Amino acid sequence: MKDIFFALLPLGGALIFLLSLVIIFFFCCIEKKEKHNQKTFIILASFFILASCSCYGYWGSVNKILDTAALKKIAITLKEINNPKLSQQDVFSSLKKLEGAIDYSCIALSQLGSIYNELGLFEQALTLFSKVLTREPNEKSYIAQWIYCHSLKNQGRLPPDVKEKAQNLVLTDPLQKNIINLLAIDDYFQGNYENAIKQWQQLLATDEELSSTRRASLEKAIHSAQQHLSS
Repeated sequence: MKDIFFALLPLGGALIFLLSLVIIFFFCCIEKKEKHNQKTFIILASFFILASCSCYGYWGSVNKILDTAALKKIAITLKEINNPKLSQQDVFSSLKKLEGAIDYSCIALSQLGSIYNELGLFEQALTLFSKVLTREPNEKSYIAQWIYCHSLKNQGRLPPDVKEKAQNLVLTDPLQKNIINLLAIDDYFQGNYENAIKQWQQLLATDEELSSTRRASLEKAIHSAQQHLSS
């Protein structure tokens, strides 16, 4: 809360300044001298536009400041829990406390969700990803993380509503290579081997950033799906 207060303090002053301009403008408009009103209007309008632009720009800076502070808290907490003397319960308690401390930052919450994924705490991760998506429902990176977490939780299988979300994401953004792979994995486990092969072949043909290890892994997956088809 202290981080938010000090970051928003200058913005509060700017908003008060804007409000003062509006009040002055209102009183000037009810005066009788038209020429004076016109000059006052031009001056106040100019100040209002400049102040509005400044506030808008500052708000973006505030978000960056808050995100940086939240990410720093994550780094500090990870350093603290990297202690073999701590019990598993102590680690979980520290991470839970961290959730409340960074709740104002979507970027930080999504990063903590990824940490929960690595620890196998998929329910906790999904809770954070869902919270972030309620705030920024159209952010593709958060949608992708949410889908990936469901895939991990269900050992490669996607629930119907999650799969539909993944398919829609790929339709709007064909560059979502990881989501295409998750869809292929789901098709494989569902017995839709032809679809799985098609999607993996698409990745091999279009993803120029594939490492040799990753390419070999996809080719092995295709070979496995082809064997299922021929059996």
